[in-house]
Amino acid sequence: MARRNRVTPKPSRAVRAPDPAARPRRWDGVDAAVALGLVVATCAVFWPLRNHPFVNYDDGDYVTRNAHVLAGWTWEGVRWAFTTFHAANWHPLTWLSLMLDVQLFGVDPGAHHAISLAIHAAGAVVLFAALRQMTASRWASALVAALFAIHPLHVESVAWIAERKDVLCGLFWMLAMLGHSLSVARPGRGWRSFTLAAFALGLLAKPMIVTLPFALLLLDFWPLRRIDSATTAKRCLVEKVPLLLLAAAACVVTFLAQRSHGAVVTAEGIPVAQRLANAPVAAVQYLLATFWPSGLAVYYPHPRGTLPAWQPLAATLALASLTVVAFRARRSAPYVLAGWLWYLGTLVPVIGLVQVGDQARADRYTYLPLVGIFAIVAFGARDLARRGSLLRSGLAAAACAAVLASAVAARAQVRCWSDTVTLFTHALGVTGENKVARKALGVTLADEFHRYDEAVVHCRRAVELDPEDADARFNLGNALLGSGKTDEAITAYRAAIARSPGLVNSHYNLGNALASQRKFEEAIAEWAEALRLDPEHPEAAKNTGTALSLLGKHAEALAQFDRVLERNPRDVEAWCGIGSTRTRMGDPVQAKEAFERALAIDPASARAREGLAAISSTKAGDH
Repeated sequence: MARRNRVTPKPSRAVRAPDPAARPRRWDGVDAAVALGLVVATCAVFWPLRNHPFVNYDDGDYVTRNAHVLAGWTWEGVRWAFTTFHAANWHPLTWLSLMLDVQLFGVDPGAHHAISLAIHAAGAVVLFAALRQMTASRWASALVAALFAIHPLHVESVAWIAERKDVLCGLFWMLAMLGHSLSVARPGRGWRSFTLAAFALGLLAKPMIVTLPFALLLLDFWPLRRIDSATTAKRCLVEKVPLLLLAAAACVVTFLAQRSHGAVVTAEGIPVAQRLANAPVAAVQYLLATFWPSGLAVYYPHPRGTLPAWQPLAATLALASLTVVAFRARRSAPYVLAGWLWYLGTLVPVIGLVQVGDQARADRYTYLPLVGIFAIVAFGARDLARRGSLLRSGLAAAACAAVLASAVAARAQVRCWSDTVTLFTHALGVTGENKVARKALGVTLADEFHRYDEAVVHCRRAVELDPEDADARFNLGNALLGSGKTDEAITAYRAAIARSPGLVNSHYNLGNALASQRKFEEAIAEWAEALRLDPEHPEAAKNTGTALSLLGKHAEALAQFDRVLERNPRDVEAWCGIGSTRTRMGDPVQAKEAFERALAIDPASARAREGLAAISSTKAGDH
């Protein structure tokens, strides 16, 4: 009998765990209930925003003083949205979104707030759907989405209409996540194209989404588990090349936009050493505020050179230690490494290494980064819960308590946004003295409430805090002019112009102040400079026309009013200016025609009616 050779079996390789995103996941009734619960909870926390006004902090640039947005949805507005660097950014989709709000609801702040809230709630639902698809873990995914939806650090992004770009960008980020997970479940061009489209739309809303390709690579590591070697990592990276090319282009455009408006702070303004010191401190402060969200404010002054040396060192050591812990847990708890790198990586564009503005940090910058921290918490709790039913019950109770506490704290933070004065009074109380809060309070008290004496106090303090700030001196001039201190106002305007000659409104308001003292020649010179800087400044042209008319220079006055009507034939004040000038010229026929044109546009125009009445009384006197 022939002897058979014995075959020694090869040691079996460890079988890789099945990929949780290997197939599309259908939603059941419980998933739908979770999604509905997310929407209801988000609306319950943020609903008071429906009664909040616009705030006097960037909302004017974005809506209330933006002629292109106030015109609603027009072809000219669309062209402007895609070609402007207004507000030191290029985000055409954000402009189009705000234009559509005006088209549908007018300048109703409650409606604008409701749209931002709806976008934010939709982002939370899509985040839940994406994590549910990728991890097959319903309740951990729901906890991440719930914390994202109602965390106090995210109130700023939802409550501030000027941050519509944040919630729009967040929604498209979540859609890209969902598309990427489905492209793994259903390989092909369809979902990959969806992901690319969502990323492109996100870039049109806010450039912070540039870190998405990096975040998708982390999702490939966990929970998609597509990266387990250098080869698979390279394959996943190559797959992201179209996204990376778009991101690079967006970075260039964003830098040009911010530099063109002086938003990028130079190394002289905030030296590199001070930025490097503040960056780790800010990252740790965000973490602390995530777990203990007290003392939140709309503006945190940059410490510049006042940080004690131990703070950056301690913060750097803490971040390095947490990074080491995360790497050590990469096999047993890969979500820790993925979530931690998500947090650090998505903070890079806004951590202040390239300083845009002079804030130390901003709550809105956590809108996307905190998803990584929430994932560590939620999936860590899931793994702990698997160790026993008693522990599971305790963790479920703790999760509910955390969501409830977050909702209560977020609701309190929403109240801080009830109006501009409340918002910045709170900021002063939380952060201590800072010029941004003082400037905002001064402008608001003067413009909205006509409490000029209080406004002067805040504006003077802002000037004391930064004597070289031209805007602060301009605001002081406005407050002084409103309080009747015209000579002091003129001094403040001249000081503002000396520091920044290109401020159009400093010249314009200085002209108004001089005209109130009947110094028309000097006023005309200031308005002329305003028109040189901004040829489309209608008020400067109309005021120039009025002053020229009072000086008897009627032909020059009519030329100014015609200049306004060329751009806006329905300008009532320009027609009234022509009527007044024609009256002074002794031409009642053309004066009457001009006043009648004004009344045809605005039947309630008191100036036009008074002009016509004066012409009638003159004719009656002649008879």
